[in-house]
Amino acid sequence: MMWVPHGLPPYWMLSPGISREAGSADLTPHERRVVRLLSLGCTLREAAAILREDPSATQRVKRTAMSKTRARNIARLTRYAIQSGLSPLDDELTPAEARRCAAAGP
Repeated sequence: MMWVPHGLPPYWMLSPGISREAGSADLTPHERRVVRLLSLGCTLREAAAILREDPSATQRVKRTAMSKTRARNIARLTRYAIQSGLSPLDDELTPAEARRCAAAGP
């Protein structure tokens, strides 16, 4: 029988790609906003336009959030956002976000 620390599920019950530590990732409010926008399908350029910041700053925040959540790609970051409640399945861009996103161009 495998010993499991109290309060932690066995490794086979954890979602693939999301480590045990990822659930306790301490994201800043700004990192949460960037993760939400990326999980909704925004590109870095669009997310930067929505947040009114430089795309390189958004890239740094994305990289930090991916490191904290141990997500290796956007798909796993999106999975983290859904599982942690950052981006519910029925979440959409607000009208203001959609306008800024459209203004960012292709």
